[in-house]
Amino acid sequence: MKLLLKFESRLPTGPLIKNMENPYSTENKYTLDLLSHYVYIIHPNRVRIATDSVEMAKSIARRLFCESYELLVENSQIQEAIFEGLGIRTLVRRSNSTPADAAVFPFSFPDRLQPEKEPAIIVACLNAFSYKNLIYPGIVKNTVYTTLSKLTADYTVSSISSLYSPQFIFWWTLAKLVENLNSACYFRLEDLAMQRIIHFGPLWRFSYIVVFTGQIAS
Repeated sequence: MKLLLKFESRLPTGPLIKNMENPYSTENKYTLDLLSHYVYIIHPNRVRIATDSVEMAKSIARRLFCESYELLVENSQIQEAIFEGLGIRTLVRRSNSTPADAAVFPFSFPDRLQPEKEPAIIVACLNAFSYKNLIYPGIVKNTVYTTLSKLTADYTVSSISSLYSPQFIFWWTLAKLVENLNSACYFRLEDLAMQRIIHFGPLWRFSYIVVFTGQIAS
């Protein structure tokens, strides 16, 4: 437990622990990059940025603007902030309009926002079956299975990946064990951990952040 706390001390806390609203934190930067990666794979024409967080929406728009996507946001406040801060033009999503080709949910599904029949969705969620709940018991309420179960009626999950899996935690903890004893060994172990920060295997079930894509059921 002490080693996990030492590991946690190297990652951002505060707002990140409370509501995941800080898109510039270490944890969220990698997550938003992975979300954007899946958008590029789908290559839609219109993308809904499904978040009510101005800063989260700006960070995703910054990652997607280099492609010729038409970006849809949740309200005019977000639209104005993206244009004033980044010079990127977006559209405000209307409930009765044609759905976007894809929707990105950065920690906003299912508690805050829902899909609107978009053909494809990319979701990032927290998982209670992870190291985070060992350090802060009860801070993550839902498991990834709870989130996935809310989609099964309308969507078929097509891919799952994760960040901060047990594999990453294992190598990072080893690095912390030798940090004050052998600098060369520490940096080698830390490098092994960082190479595993994104996981595409079955350990997503026990990872802190899970990212999955879904296709609307036919």
